[in-house]
Amino acid sequence: LSVVSSRGCPYRCTFCQPILLNLFGPKVRFTSAKRVVDEIEYLVKNFKLDVIVFSDDTFAFHQQRVIDICKEIVNRKIPVLWRCQTRVGLRKDVLEWMKKAGCFLVAFGVESGSQKILDNVHKEATVGMITETFKNCKEVGILTHAYLMIGNVGESRETINETVELIKKIKPFSYNISVTTPYPGTYLYDYAKANDILINPEWSEYDHILSGAVAKLSDFYPKELPKLKSEMEIIMDKESEKAKDLAKLFWDRKFVSRLIKVLVNNPTMPLRMLRLVGRTYIEKGYGFRVSNPRTGA
Repeated sequence: LSVVSSRGCPYRCTFCQPILLNLFGPKVRFTSAKRVVDEIEYLVKNFKLDVIVFSDDTFAFHQQRVIDICKEIVNRKIPVLWRCQTRVGLRKDVLEWMKKAGCFLVAFGVESGSQKILDNVHKEATVGMITETFKNCKEVGILTHAYLMIGNVGESRETINETVELIKKIKPFSYNISVTTPYPGTYLYDYAKANDILINPEWSEYDHILSGAVAKLSDFYPKELPKLKSEMEIIMDKESEKAKDLAKLFWDRKFVSRLIKVLVNNPTMPLRMLRLVGRTYIEKGYGFRVSNPRTGA
């Protein structure tokens, strides 16, 4: 089940803002650490939840608060595993507390391996921050997910190569690559309209994962981007260290101890995990469409 412990995002990424600013205002509002863990404890006790997803736009914006949440989970001995999504720049001591409290995966908005592209989208992050954060996660033993984009303003063969080189260095456990899509209400959409580069004005048909480009934002022709995405996915799969990452995770006695407690609290967890993993491998390995045919989810 998803839990939201904060509202808003203070950053100004062109592909996302100003929608969040208009919805939530310029400040991030936080639920207290105690209130967050009260909710988790209630859900685990009453609904036998085994995994919680923090769906905050930037869960670890306030890093001391994350430590406080983790300490509460540890002190109350709540049998739960969890994952979250946040920005790069997490300190190693914060990641260590997250691991102690049951965090097994963090998803990061990497977007690109090119500092030029990161600056173009106003990411307020550096390639060095990305590299350091993924390095810390691997050392601590937390799995990583990388959100990547291709076809942004200023994208070229050179910037794509920089992203590929970053992929080889950080080796995320999992990933998804999006084709940059200017959704209405974003700075990127305003830019596309002002420059008359929208190819498809029907935004109800936009999908940054399943569809191709809907605007010519970069040096690439829109039809080139899906092929480029496929090429990058092959590289990602080749560079992956999934087995090594999982081995490190399950070699951690504290993690295994917590996992056992979760299983005791909810014995059906392994069956559901096997079903999900089985469906994924059947679809990828044999080309069978076992997911939702409408959304591809």
